[in-house]
Amino acid sequence: MQNLKNITIAFVLVVVATFSVGVSIANAVLLEVSPCGGYVGFGSDSCVDDPGVYEPPTPSPTVSMTATPLTIESGRSSQLSFTSSRVTSCSIDNGVGSVSANANGTRTVSPTSNTTYTITCQSTSGPVTAERTITVAAAPEPFTAYCSAGPEVAQVNESIEWSATTSAGGGSNQLTWKRGNPSYTKICSGGQNYASLNNDCSDDIMDGSTCTVEGARCRQSAGCDGQEFSDGEGQNNAHAAYGSVLKYTCTASGSSNATYTYAWSGTNGLTGTTKNVSKAYSSTGTKSAQVAVSASTSGTAGYGWQAIGTESGPICTDNVNSVTGGVDHRRQPTCSATTVGTRYTQYDIKTGSENTCPSQYANDRYQVTGQEYVCEATSGSTTGTAVAICSAEVVGKTPTATLTANPASIVSGLASLLTWSSTNASMCSLNESIGTISTSGTRSVSPQTTTTYTLLCSASGGTSSAGTWQYYDSDTSDFACPVTDTNKAYSSVPNCPANPQGKACTNAPGLTICKKNTVNACNINTEIYQCQGSASSPDQVATASATVTVSPVATLADLTAGSISPTTARVGQSTTLSGTVTNSGGAVASASNTYFAVTNSSGKAIHTSTVNIPAIQPGAGDTRSFAITFPAEGTYQAQVCGDWFGSVAEANEGNNCGPLTLISVTSIVNANTVSCSVSNTSVNPGGSVTYSATPSGSAGGPYTWVAADGATGFGTASSANRTFTTAGNYGMQVSASGANSAAVCPIVSVAACTGTRTVDISASPARVRSGSSTTLSWNAAGINTTCVITGPGVSQTVSAASCTVPTGSSSSGTITAQSTYRISCDNGAITDSVIVNVIPEFEEF
Repeated sequence: MQNLKNITIAFVLVVVATFSVGVSIANAVLLEVSPCGGYVGFGSDSCVDDPGVYEPPTPSPTVSMTATPLTIESGRSSQLSFTSSRVTSCSIDNGVGSVSANANGTRTVSPTSNTTYTITCQSTSGPVTAERTITVAAAPEPFTAYCSAGPEVAQVNESIEWSATTSAGGGSNQLTWKRGNPSYTKICSGGQNYASLNNDCSDDIMDGSTCTVEGARCRQSAGCDGQEFSDGEGQNNAHAAYGSVLKYTCTASGSSNATYTYAWSGTNGLTGTTKNVSKAYSSTGTKSAQVAVSASTSGTAGYGWQAIGTESGPICTDNVNSVTGGVDHRRQPTCSATTVGTRYTQYDIKTGSENTCPSQYANDRYQVTGQEYVCEATSGSTTGTAVAICSAEVVGKTPTATLTANPASIVSGLASLLTWSSTNASMCSLNESIGTISTSGTRSVSPQTTTTYTLLCSASGGTSSAGTWQYYDSDTSDFACPVTDTNKAYSSVPNCPANPQGKACTNAPGLTICKKNTVNACNINTEIYQCQGSASSPDQVATASATVTVSPVATLADLTAGSISPTTARVGQSTTLSGTVTNSGGAVASASNTYFAVTNSSGKAIHTSTVNIPAIQPGAGDTRSFAITFPAEGTYQAQVCGDWFGSVAEANEGNNCGPLTLISVTSIVNANTVSCSVSNTSVNPGGSVTYSATPSGSAGGPYTWVAADGATGFGTASSANRTFTTAGNYGMQVSASGANSAAVCPIVSVAACTGTRTVDISASPARVRSGSSTTLSWNAAGINTTCVITGPGVSQTVSAASCTVPTGSSSSGTITAQSTYRISCDNGAITDSVIVNVIPEFEEF
């Protein structure tokens, strides 16, 4: 038998040598001798009766097809590429029809929805097919431009920012899976050591497959690759091999982001080449802007491998690395512009079933599955151009007005102080025969009856245009009877034409309002009309009012009570509470009784007492105290009442009790605190605020003030003053001796001055004799910090308060030659100067 085997092998060598055409060396090596003297073919264990002849198998017909690109936008095309061999005819469905057989060919298709194209070729052994699916994505939205104005309604000389935006188009990137470096494990099934990745990849994922969520990750576990490793005892085990895990990340690929260019045009000379442009308009009306946006991409196409088919079959050998015809699943060729259309097969080696291999290799059980891939382009460049138009409205500066009365209630014969202010106003007036006033100021008034004062301020400027008189507001003024002067109320406002409603008017400065008086027996009713025209002439009037309530001179006593003090106490310690009863009437209040009451949070009284007090003169008061020890923490209410038993005849019997005063009672442990308040949380550059620390318990001075921006010099008192020179948000905190923790003060916001800076300096007289002096006067508005006045004999710095440097003056000192005096504000941002000349003197000759 040994001799026979040797003879047989020798015969095989002869056959290989004789029929070398079409038979590979690798196939020859796979031929083995069967127990019955024949040859075992690939995947078979049957005996062969004639051991001397080997017939090579007849080649099978083949056909394959790819599509480039695999994904198209609706309305675009893809190219089918196909090849076949050993067939008689071929055709492609879905309207393509017959194609060349046994040759390479292409067809361009434009499906309107996801379509699978199948090529079917006929052969003597039957039909063979291949298919390719083209995915049709919705066409992208057209490249569109938009523009907007901020604000949409602006005042004269206020900047409007025009902004351009785009949607769709512009070459946005495609998302595709990109593979990272593989990881390996000695577990043949692979993958279970990499659960930290988001999820399992789909079975056919490769570089270039599309994905939807940028940054998403997944894992793809491969089977054994046949590499040997030691079992730890120095013995190689060919059947225990490495598995691998491929890691993929969803990444933007394809063309680069678009580059945009902008071209602005519009009314009043608007131009610009950036995404956002700003312009301040000096006239009112509708302002329009147009922007042309162009988008272009210079990025090159992206490339990636796409899976196009699978093949499988048993491979049974002790050395699984003998598999040929492809690459192992940890490596792949480069896919680029020069390798588009290149294919390769990736083999995945897995454990097979028991009956997969011939009986002599039944214990090895290896199987190979092949996945074929093709290199394809994924995306390219795009361009687009779009135009957008938008508009904004520019209006005249709207005035504001405020008016207060202090006190708001007086006894007949006493006075109240009116205080008013305005912005953007050119003139103001007050009713009650006061007439034209400055745009801010104070005035003392002493009305005999309750009177409502109305401040009316108007702005100048804006576009004059025809309009009509429309009712705006009304007011009634009381006078001593009978009324004889019909022009006392609103004396600064011109009279309206008869029946003004709807009559033509002109929106010229100073003519935007008028009055119509109706005289009654003891009062004048004044109706205010406003000239309302087109949108280019907006409301230019602002009003404010304050009422002074006048009480008649009292002829009886009137006892009233105030609040209780103090408002804090400690548990278990005696606290003295005080309250005052005041005689607000015009007569002496006889001796009476003052009543005190303290209740807890449940309304239960914990203290009541009555104190006898002597007579109280008009305008005088009587203060009484009592001691109380609070039993527990909490909030209590305390109240004091005068004339408790009603023994005093009063002008008003219903106002004897003061307000309920809340008293916070804390334990000693919780009482050592400090709080912080600020006089103003919103100022302009140059404005000042006062921070105040309030301690409780045993907390107290000295105090430590710490500014968030590092400013220092606030001292150790319970209050600190700070002047701000720069816009921004400023924080402060204060610590007190004995306090549990520091207190954070409210944030102070410092807003930069808006509007146009103005500055002026003048000299009076402007011509002097040598050795004389002149008086310099100055003012400035819209100033953030300071102004410096300089010149011969003058050097003075003044600070802005609320964006304004009020009118100031200074003597120049002795002038002996022509001199220039200058005012420079905000570090030279705006300046003005005046020249003082010296009068020449002549001598007789």
